[in-house]
Amino acid sequence: MISVIIPVYGCGKKIYACLDSLRNNTYKDFEVIIVNDCSPDDSKSIIEDYISKNPELNVKLITHEVNKRCGGARNTGVKNATGEYVFYLDQDDSLAPETFEKLLYDNKNYDCISCDVKEANGDVVSRTTFTELSSISDANREKLIIEHGYVFGMLIKRSLLIEKEIWFPENVMFEDVFYNVNLFLEIQKFLHVNYCGVIRYGDENSQTAFLNQKKIDDRIKSAKWGYESAVERANFKGAKKAVCLEYFYYMYMSNTFFMMQYRKLHLSLKTVKYGIKETKSISDFYWKEVVELDKRFNPRVRHTLKSVYSCPFMAIVYKCLSVMYRGVLKCLKKI
Repeated sequence: MISVIIPVYGCGKKIYACLDSLRNNTYKDFEVIIVNDCSPDDSKSIIEDYISKNPELNVKLITHEVNKRCGGARNTGVKNATGEYVFYLDQDDSLAPETFEKLLYDNKNYDCISCDVKEANGDVVSRTTFTELSSISDANREKLIIEHGYVFGMLIKRSLLIEKEIWFPENVMFEDVFYNVNLFLEIQKFLHVNYCGVIRYGDENSQTAFLNQKKIDDRIKSAKWGYESAVERANFKGAKKAVCLEYFYYMYMSNTFFMMQYRKLHLSLKTVKYGIKETKSISDFYWKEVVELDKRFNPRVRHTLKSVYSCPFMAIVYKCLSVMYRGVLKCLKKI
C-alpha cells in the first residue's frame, strides 16, 4: 500500500483538484493522509465535506494543534502512515491517472522509485540520467544528490525513513532543501520511470521570486540542519563532494548571488558573512575540488562569488555596480 501525504494550510477548495486526481487514479491500494497545519480558513470543513461525499477514497485527516509548517506536517504524515511506500504531494498539485501503476509496474523492492514532474508552464523536469540502480556506487550516489532535486514524484520506503531517521526540519520554510541529500545517502536500490506523474501547480513565487531576509534565514537553518544530519550518515565520505556542493550552495553561493542580483532584495551583509563562517571548514575542499560541479552558475558568476568569499564587502560593490549597469541600460532604451 502507498501512503500519500498532503500538508494543508489555507488551501480552500483548491484541494478538490488534488483529491480528484487521486480518486481517479487507476491504482487503488493507497491511503491519503491530510495534515491540516492550523489553517486559518475553512480548509478543515471543506476537506471533511469532500471525505463525506467520496467515501470510496481512504482519507485520514489529522489536525495540528500548533503550526509546524510543511516539514512538520510531512513528518506527522509519515508517523501516522501505514503504507509500505510514502508519496509526498502538495495541496495544489495533481497526479496523472496512471502514476502509481507506472511506478510500481516493475518494482523489485526498490528503496526509492521516482518519475518526471511537469511544471505549471508545461516544462517537464526529468530529474536524473539513471533509470535503474540495483546497487549504488559512491559516484552514482553523488550524481543522484546533484541531479535529483524535488521531493515530489517519488515513492519512498517508509521503513527506511523511520529506521534511518530521515525527517524534515520543522517550523521553517524551505524545509526540503537537504531532504534528498539525506535520503540518497541511505538508499541502496533506486528506479526512475520516464513518466510524467506529477503536475505542479504550486505558486513557486511564494518562496523564490519574493525572497526576503526571513525566508533566507529559514533556508540557511534548513540547510544547516540537513547538513549536520548528513555528515553523521555512513555513506557521507563517499558522497562528500555532492553533499558539500549542496551545503555551499544553500549556505553561501545562492544567498550571495541573490543579494547581488536582485535589486529589491535587501539581504544583510551579515548573511553573507555567516555563510562564509559556516563553510570555512570545507571552503578549500569546495573551491579546489567541488566548485566546477555546480552547473547552476556560469564561470563568471563563480569567479565573482569566490572573490566575495575572500572579501565579503565586495558583495555590496557588485550589487551597486549591477544596479548602476541596469540603470544605464534603462536610460539608453529611452534615448
